[in-house]
Amino acid sequence: MADYNFTTGAQRVLSQACREAAELQHGIIGTEHVLLALMQVKDADLAATFARVQMDPSQMRSTTLTMLGLSPEQQAANRTLAVEDVPELPFTHRINSVIECAMVEARDLNTGGVTSPCLLLGLLRERNGVAAEALARHGITVEMVRHAIQSP
Repeated sequence: MADYNFTTGAQRVLSQACREAAELQHGIIGTEHVLLALMQVKDADLAATFARVQMDPSQMRSTTLTMLGLSPEQQAANRTLAVEDVPELPFTHRINSVIECAMVEARDLNTGGVTSPCLLLGLLRERNGVAAEALARHGITVEMVRHAIQSP
């Protein structure tokens, strides 16, 4: 599985997760940062998945940031770092598990590589962490997302 192909969208999500962690002044990339990145990255497959499961990215982002202890005022603050100011941050062990789950989902769904929606499935399959709790609060399940990915 180590040679799995990550689509451009999935690569952008992982890069954005690093930016999300850095902008929040966190020293490591956790599930919450990947979920926040999924809500930010423009990706047609991801947008279609969100629509099919009736997920509002802005509401999910707000829920996640609230769970991290940010007030609405802090959430509205502009924390944009210049590209050169975004440090390389390590993944938590949980993110490594999420990526492994995403690889399994990509194989099982025959997506031709790990896609952004596969990363969402990985977060759901991990079942622990801020991302899984935020998704559960919005009623998003593995089965819903799998069905959404498989729908034409």
